Amino acid sequence: MTDSQKQSAIVRDWKPSAEFRYFIYDPNGDGFTYYRSAADRDADSTNIIAQYCDDGWDEDVENIVAGEISHTCEKTNVRARPPEDEIDGEGYDQDGDYWAEEWDYKCGYELLPLAAQGGDV
Repeated sequence: MTDSQKQSAIVRDWKPSAEFRYFIYDPNGDGFTYYRSAADRDADSTNIIAQYCDDGWDEDVENIVAGEISHTCEKTNVRARPPEDEIDGEGYDQDGDYWAEEWDYKCGYELLPLAAQGGDV
């Protein structure tokens, strides 16, 4: 298999998940790109780094980083918007919580571990 064929066989995603937990961050390219394995990520890194060399090296090449995601920021404690007849004219529900007109739900956010896959934690 040629290098070009190997590159086209690499599957990338734009959102981290348990399946796509390995990443490269390319500040002048696609930003974060996620991979199924460290080997795929490392294979793709050669092409990403090479894009920073023209007549000389662009200093931004030093801002490329790679790693493995362990946690992502996820919605928690999601509460659906109450029916309109339970929200008063000022936007408050029966519990005294404010609901702006454009809000369909309320929630918090927390860093949570990626779902385990194949025994990974």
